[in-house]
Amino acid sequence: MVYIHSLQGLNPKSLEADSIQVIREIKKDASYPVSEEKMKEKFSSFFISDIDMDKMKQSSDAVIPAIEKIKSIIQRKDPVNEPINLSRTIQVLNEMPAPLQGNMDYAEGIKVMQDYIMAEITAIVNNIPKLKTNQEKQECNNKIKKLFRVLLRNDGMVFNSNGIINEAHIKHIKDLSESMDNGYFFHFTLEEELKKTNFRDIKSRIPAEKLTEAESIQNDIKSIRIGVERAYEVNLRTMGWAILLYSYVKWVLSK
Repeated sequence: MVYIHSLQGLNPKSLEADSIQVIREIKKDASYPVSEEKMKEKFSSFFISDIDMDKMKQSSDAVIPAIEKIKSIIQRKDPVNEPINLSRTIQVLNEMPAPLQGNMDYAEGIKVMQDYIMAEITAIVNNIPKLKTNQEKQECNNKIKKLFRVLLRNDGMVFNSNGIINEAHIKHIKDLSESMDNGYFFHFTLEEELKKTNFRDIKSRIPAEKLTEAESIQNDIKSIRIGVERAYEVNLRTMGWAILLYSYVKWVLSK
């Protein structure tokens, strides 16, 4: 139902354009007054679950052990490894704990409020046509703004992704994870670099225990990536929640 697919993609112009399509979907089976049960059904795909929280926590918990494994490799100064790439991996992993924790705090805050938020949205949508005085309209507007502030972490119609998982973290962990498939931890000779030799063709010269060690860390990185991507997905969902709220308000205002 929501057509904006990145946190950076939300702005007043894209929100207005997106709401046109969303309102068309709302009109297919909408009735007034709306019931809270029906509204929960409509918004349920945006709700935050225990699984969401667990995935983020597992990712956060995996970062420090992975970094410690990499540090131990660096300390050995084994010529089979590529020290610059090992250090870069630590830099990427060090980016993750703070925004992951920020995301968990943000998500948990919304999770405990989900029933309250839906009750508020239902009441707002049902009350808008009944508003008469400027004071009543202002009070309703303030309630709507408060909900947007909770969902978007911002007073404007943009998503504030500072301090939580955003597009930069997704790109960095994705690039790192994919690089691991290409022997990122291992040194390629100049000749191998010039010939663009595939990693699978040089595995035979790397000791098995070193390959196993790198594979273990690669699995850690995959686990971290899962939680980071889940955190971003949660943020997209809360953004979608705000877009659907905006669309319901527009829909009821047009009645």
